[in-house]
Amino acid sequence: MRMTDEHKNKTQLIKEIDELRCQITILKNHEAERQQATQRVEHLNLILRATRRVDQLISKEKDCVSFIKGVCKSMTTDCGCYNSWVAVLDESKNLVATAESGLGDLFFPMLERLEKGEFTDCALMALSRSKPVLIKDPLSSCLDCPLASVYNERCAVTCRLEYDGNVYGLLSVSIPREFILDGEIEQLFGDVADDISFALHSFRLKEERNWAEGALRKNEEKLENILHGSPIPTFVIDRNHIVTYWNSALEKVTGLNAKDVVGNSKQWRAFYSQERPCLVDLMVDGKIGDIHEYYHGKYRTSDLIPGAYETIGYYPKMGSGTGKWLLVTAAPLKDSEGKLIGAIETLQDITETKKAEQQVKLLSKQIIEIQERERESISREIHDNVGQLLGALKMGLSRANRKIPQDLSVVKEQLSELLNLANKTISEIRELSHVLHPPLIDDLGVISALEELCQGFKRYSNIRINWSFEPIKETLKPIVNITIYRLFQEGLNNILKHSKATEAYLSLTSTENTIRIIIEDNGVGFAVSDIFSPSRMTKCLGLVSMKERFSLIEGKLKINSIRGRGTKIIAWIEME
Repeated sequence: MRMTDEHKNKTQLIKEIDELRCQITILKNHEAERQQATQRVEHLNLILRATRRVDQLISKEKDCVSFIKGVCKSMTTDCGCYNSWVAVLDESKNLVATAESGLGDLFFPMLERLEKGEFTDCALMALSRSKPVLIKDPLSSCLDCPLASVYNERCAVTCRLEYDGNVYGLLSVSIPREFILDGEIEQLFGDVADDISFALHSFRLKEERNWAEGALRKNEEKLENILHGSPIPTFVIDRNHIVTYWNSALEKVTGLNAKDVVGNSKQWRAFYSQERPCLVDLMVDGKIGDIHEYYHGKYRTSDLIPGAYETIGYYPKMGSGTGKWLLVTAAPLKDSEGKLIGAIETLQDITETKKAEQQVKLLSKQIIEIQERERESISREIHDNVGQLLGALKMGLSRANRKIPQDLSVVKEQLSELLNLANKTISEIRELSHVLHPPLIDDLGVISALEELCQGFKRYSNIRINWSFEPIKETLKPIVNITIYRLFQEGLNNILKHSKATEAYLSLTSTENTIRIIIEDNGVGFAVSDIFSPSRMTKCLGLVSMKERFSLIEGKLKINSIRGRGTKIIAWIEME
């Protein structure tokens, strides 16, 4: 009985010991799991700390290379990673910069591949997806990776660095396998990659901005050197009318130093005695319609520069008080987005050209006056001498015809024919004399001469003609009178020969300041551009010469014509 009890006690004790061992084992397992969980939590905290460290690096580092070096170092020292590397790529996936930590010379093979644009399978996989790529056993899975043997029994995490749809590179780290049993690691590394991506995006924007600013500075310096070294007087204003450039050539022309003009809006002082906008100011304000008000029709659009205008004017302040004629060109300045940022104005001294033009005009006037005097002389010679001879011939033929007997009818008929021919010749001579120089223009004035011209046209033409000529209130110079007459004469001649018109209308109106002329027909019309083209100019000398003759008396002549719809010539003279 006693032995039996002892055996039972012993068996029970063994059982209790086994149970105790099981409990100890369970406790050890729980402790191991707790320690792993603690380590995992600590590692997660390290990653979170690395995220904060990245944020600090963003505000601290001033360039991309220093930043990624700091990131890699933080991954190994603060995050508990065995090693890490970052590759920064451009838009074409070409390598821009790299950094590593924990690899040293072992990273060179990977660097060589990246420089050649050769990516490992895991890198290509990471570049193609937004989530991190987890490789538990790189040695067996990444056969093409030169770093596979370095990872040993650790896993690899590779993330695409992307912000706002733009890929900026890759981040790869090595961590213990036991830390990837859940998705928290993946999420945290994704957050770190997002922060790095934002930083790289900011650096790229900063680099692009710095490049743009540097390029702008270089362009401004180049422009300034070009402007200051240019022999063409030039100045530039900004959108607030402040002068930003005033080159040395302009200093010489205007007598104003750049230091007295740059930085203010008093550029008008170089040209005018009172404040008013310059052409360049009207460009900045977009007041194209006001150009006529300030430049009185002496302007035109530039043939070379879109949106630019040119004016010609006399500036008495220029040239040490002697004055200068200037061709002024102003054009708007716009940025790459087409926004107005200012305007530029250039000056060209055309004083000598103007003097030459005035000399040519003077010589042309003298030639025309000489021609008209010659015409008047020839007209008088024809009218007085040839006309008298023909009149005497007519009278002789008439007397001879009367003295011949009636029975010599053949002779009388021949004399009658000669008498008619003499009468016709006298009419032609008189007409030729009037064409060369109308006598009425000297005796009764240009209006009476025009009335006679129209009456003559009405007699020998089938074209219906109407005219209206107002008396000219001012006494005109002889060259002005004859130029007006020649314009009407040439106009009627063209209507008769070329227009195929059935009707024509002529008018002359006069005020105290202006004489206005209109010559109009309902003929076939023509292309006005053809008249003044070099190839056709020799065939249309009449209108071309009349336009030039009108310019000699400071007049203007405009021709409007459409094929099939007639022609209208408008001319006007501003009275001094």
